[in-house]
Amino acid sequence: ALVFAEEMGVRTIPFMPALVPLRLKGGGYSRWSGIRFRGSVTLLINNVPLITDSGILQTTDYGISGIPVFQISRYAVRTLYENKSDAVSVRIDFVPDCSERELEEELFSRKERCPYKTMRQLLSGMLPEKLIPFLLPKDCPADKNNIRLVTEILKNFTAQVRDSAGLKYAQVCSGGVPLSELTEKLESRRIRNLYFTGEAVDVDGMCGGYNLQWAWSSGHAAGNAAAEI
Repeated sequence: ALVFAEEMGVRTIPFMPALVPLRLKGGGYSRWSGIRFRGSVTLLINNVPLITDSGILQTTDYGISGIPVFQISRYAVRTLYENKSDAVSVRIDFVPDCSERELEEELFSRKERCPYKTMRQLLSGMLPEKLIPFLLPKDCPADKNNIRLVTEILKNFTAQVRDSAGLKYAQVCSGGVPLSELTEKLESRRIRNLYFTGEAVDVDGMCGGYNLQWAWSSGHAAGNAAAEI
């Protein structure tokens, strides 16, 4: 579709993956691969929060996946496309149902009840067991400083985004013919009787059937308009 549009002189934006897992910079992610947990993920651009989503996250051997990651991925990919690779990062909250203060108080309470436990042992039952040694590579005493440090890690784990998992693993694409190139009937403003619909247009939505609805609705609108010719 893009090649055809460009040959016809219609302006386009390169296809990019959207609703896609993200690859993170750094190594060692094979140690947390395959974990599913309830959490929240925030996309940061130049350390400024842009969008947050929560739900079931999934860790992979290259980074993170799951519907909340899909929801923020198009913004990450677009920023990376603009060659701002160092500007894109994600912040994961592994315990989204409580505040930092509540989490810290819970850890201090566990320590008070079981003063002999180490930091890893205090986290047992709070997080998936496989996740604990990844977030806390070396066990340590559950003292005041370490409890506060671990609280910060659990609520604000941050990693830079390297790229996406690619078009092969994307549920939909962004990019295509910009809406500014089309009329409200999805006809090209440059070439009469030429219509673009679905993923050929730079429209993509969140998970939940919105992209399917756009495909059906845009096809219906363009088809009706073409039938009037």
